Amino acid sequence: MPRETPSSPSLIEPALLIAFRQQAGGILSQERGLTGAGRAKLAEIARQLGIGEEQLEVAIRSLGESEAPPAPENPRIEKFRRRLQKDLAASGRAILGPRIETQIVAVAAEKYGLDEPAARQVLARVASELGLRQISTDQAIDSLAAQIDQAAGEATWLAKEAWDRLRIAGAKWGVELEVIDELIDEKLAANRALRDRWRFRTRATLALAGGALAIVGLLLAFLVLRDRSAQIAASPDTPAAGEAEAAPKLAQPALPPDWWDVDLSLAVANLRRFDDAKPAYEFLIADSPSDRTIAYRKLADLADAASSSDGLRTAIAATLAGCYALEPDDTAASELLAAVLELVPAAAAPLAKSKAEYQTAYWAGETLVRMAHRPAIPAARYQSLAGEIERNLSFSLSQPAVRRGDDEAAHAAITRRLFAQLAAAAPVQPAEVAARYKNLAGLAADLSDEAFTRLEATFLAAALPTAKDQWPAYQAGVVRVVSSPDPLQVLKMLDAYERTVDPAIKQRLAELLVARSGAAVTSWDPAAVIPAVRLGLGVAESAATRAYDRWRMLKLQADAALARRAPATDDHDAWLAQVVELAHLTTLAIALAQGDAGEAVFDAGIGNPPQLGGPMTDDSPGERDSAMPHRTGGALLPREQREVNHWTNMVGSFERQEPIKRQSNFRGLGMFADKLTDLTPQQAVRVARYVLAEKSPEEHDVVVQGLAGMRQWKRLRLAIADELPQSKLSPEQFAVVIRTFLPGVGPEDMTNPDTLRHALVQGVLADLEDSAGGEGESAELVAPSESFDQAAELLTETYRARAKLFGAPATAAAEADSPAAALHLSLQRIADALRTTAEPEDLTRLARLPHEAIAWGHVARDDLHRAVAIQRTYCELSARRLARLRPGQARAAAEIWAQRDAAKFAATTVLAQLREQEAASLQLGMLHAPPL
Repeated sequence: MPRETPSSPSLIEPALLIAFRQQAGGILSQERGLTGAGRAKLAEIARQLGIGEEQLEVAIRSLGESEAPPAPENPRIEKFRRRLQKDLAASGRAILGPRIETQIVAVAAEKYGLDEPAARQVLARVASELGLRQISTDQAIDSLAAQIDQAAGEATWLAKEAWDRLRIAGAKWGVELEVIDELIDEKLAANRALRDRWRFRTRATLALAGGALAIVGLLLAFLVLRDRSAQIAASPDTPAAGEAEAAPKLAQPALPPDWWDVDLSLAVANLRRFDDAKPAYEFLIADSPSDRTIAYRKLADLADAASSSDGLRTAIAATLAGCYALEPDDTAASELLAAVLELVPAAAAPLAKSKAEYQTAYWAGETLVRMAHRPAIPAARYQSLAGEIERNLSFSLSQPAVRRGDDEAAHAAITRRLFAQLAAAAPVQPAEVAARYKNLAGLAADLSDEAFTRLEATFLAAALPTAKDQWPAYQAGVVRVVSSPDPLQVLKMLDAYERTVDPAIKQRLAELLVARSGAAVTSWDPAAVIPAVRLGLGVAESAATRAYDRWRMLKLQADAALARRAPATDDHDAWLAQVVELAHLTTLAIALAQGDAGEAVFDAGIGNPPQLGGPMTDDSPGERDSAMPHRTGGALLPREQREVNHWTNMVGSFERQEPIKRQSNFRGLGMFADKLTDLTPQQAVRVARYVLAEKSPEEHDVVVQGLAGMRQWKRLRLAIADELPQSKLSPEQFAVVIRTFLPGVGPEDMTNPDTLRHALVQGVLADLEDSAGGEGESAELVAPSESFDQAAELLTETYRARAKLFGAPATAAAEADSPAAALHLSLQRIADALRTTAEPEDLTRLARLPHEAIAWGHVARDDLHRAVAIQRTYCELSARRLARLRPGQARAAAEIWAQRDAAKFAATTVLAQLREQEAASLQLGMLHAPPL
């Protein structure tokens, strides 16, 4: 049998076959299989290696033959492959040019000790896995040549800017600058040669045909006219000459616009791989800005579609970022930004129907950051984007060149917005909110524990009070919050416990809170649980010790108040209760906006909201044994009763407070010295212990001044007598306190506690004998018989406090005896403050105030109608003043004023109008809050 030679079709030299397989592997990876183009490339490789056409099929079949088991993977190759896959996946590239490949091969040799064939084999494998397209030098030059043809057209010279742009594009493709310049020169030289040939042919044609041109023209004109006449005669229904045969189509350029850079061109090329995005391309390359705006909207809608894949959304983000940075029309760029921002739902928007809508919101946040840090973005456009982000999402971008932390900030802002949406919907859609909460908790898992706990605690505090069957969905979140090391987050759960209605949830919350605080409770009654948990957490009654936490506490109550539905038209008590609540919260917002000067007002009011209702009794924890007495001839208002409870509790907690805080609390209690007949026994003991506690000379002077107005409180004198043996005062301070209650005591009696105690008790008995037979004290608290009268008193007090915060004199505030009069004081202060920063339109508005004040007196039928009129002007001036103080909030303030004013005019009753005005005031006040 003859021996086969290498030329035989069935046998190929082993060396040639090995070389063919090595080179064919990259081709098959690049072409993703044995396609027609891949087969042609394999044939070219075989020809270069000297493999005949009759042996080509044998060589190709050998690529699929099973070989010996491969040797174990080189650890360096595997390490290089993992690193390369991670870097290329994170880069967002869709194409690998020769320059990138050269750099990758160099890194493989330097850091991993791999030769070029091995590095390129790994690169081809990773590119195939990630779906990246590899472009050779020849392909890069061909692409660059096409761009040169587009840029030069038929020109014989090229501007420096266009030349530099082409050099930058070529460099990004990995083409040498000398090659780029040579390609440009060749194109321009070809254009010049074409121009010269055209000129020569033109001159020759004119010289040879100049004489015959006129004759030919006349002949052609005659023939055309005759043919036209024949057509008209034969076709009577032919359209008129000026009638269009068809509607004109929008002319679209065949190539991308000149203002695109290489990165944007690559991003769009990657985007066009997706069939869903192809319809937007013809609008994306349009000359008209309005057409490009359509493309931007289409792409945003496509990203919002539930079927959109991560790859498509990534391509859309890269395209929109490039278009926003390079778009020559500012209006189109603004529309692009608006389209992305609209993908983040507002807090009041309907709940998401699926998890995909939440994913779209997070994608929008990531895209906004990508737009901000896209190379080549103009400074003015970056500032516009940063302003919109801060206004809509309440977070600030870093410097343009520094992206550090922006992605995390955007993620937190989106989570904050989505949690706010759930919190707003929780009272009316408890079941739907519980379902969406699980999705959101999973998407926000990469936030830090501290940041996520703050957001989750705020949401749960809003959702739990109305929850019933939703406890299983919330249980894990509640446990996370209660286990937080931050007591302020735990206090939010305590607030939810106070407001929760469902008995089972309330009991479960109580058990978790008691276990977390280590409190010892004697019963599960809320009156015993709440103070015990607060004591165990080591916080004061007000709970907030920092401005940020105070704002968060206020926001929780403000959101709940604003979310309440309007009552029935004839339910006057409900309308009044909502007005009083909103007015109270507005005053607290104004107090926080004043900084340190308003903290005392806030701390006194945040836990003691005014209540519109019937007779009140002293139901504070541990003090149910006795109602609070009052002066004959007038009862304390419910708000005043709660304030007395608050101040006595604060004074009694002096051991955990700083001296300045203790002095402030004692002054607060002293404000009721001329209104309150006496304290309860428990309150008196608390105050007496503080009076006799160790103090500095300055603090002692404050206490002595306050005691001068409290000498008529009999129970306080009895408590002082009981606590004398435990006194920590210096002898001099002790003598001053005793002489405040017993002016005639001698120096010799100061050292005998029994004598002093007997004298104090005898003084109380003597006062009781003097009052025998008189009117006496009534333990019954009489509330106003009419809801309108009680609401008027509560509103008057609230508006007085607001006027004092704005700087109104105390005497003027005391003389304001109606809601309208007290509110007018605040209006005057707002007007005065606006004049200092007013713009011309503000001054014009302020000039009308005196005339409006006269009109209020003639038109308003009663004080309630006058208050509504004043409140409307107050809201308008507040919005103007806020816009001048905080330009970034000007648009939000204007929208609040416009929306609430429109709602006010749509209201059918004066109470509904007043409620809308108070809601607007509260929303404007909350604009002073930091990002929450």
